[in-house]
Amino acid sequence: MNTRIIPEFGNEPAEVLEIKPFKHIEKLIDNVLPYAERRIVSKGEIVHYYDNNVRQCFLLIQGSVALHRRGDGIVLNSESSPFLLGVCSSFPLNDFTSGYWKHRKLRPFRWKRLIA
Repeated sequence: MNTRIIPEFGNEPAEVLEIKPFKHIEKLIDNVLPYAERRIVSKGEIVHYYDNNVRQCFLLIQGSVALHRRGDGIVLNSESSPFLLGVCSSFPLNDFTSGYWKHRKLRPFRWKRLIA
């Protein structure tokens, strides 16, 4: 999947932004930012989630993006800053539906769900 930078429309917040967990996202970004490489992406530029077969994660500090499906270019989702890109899509959907998480544990792990 590619991410294409799109222009922002208007400055009025949408109703859904009222429930976006800004403080949590900003805290995550603040903790990861010292380890990130700064990059300014131009409008219309395509950003790939893989670089040399390594999955990439992006911190959207300013602006907005649209996530397009490969092939037909249909917009699947759009996000505005602050946002973390490439986190949830790190594992293919078929890993979850095929029982991958139930049957393959390489080492003990813990996970927590954040509730806004």
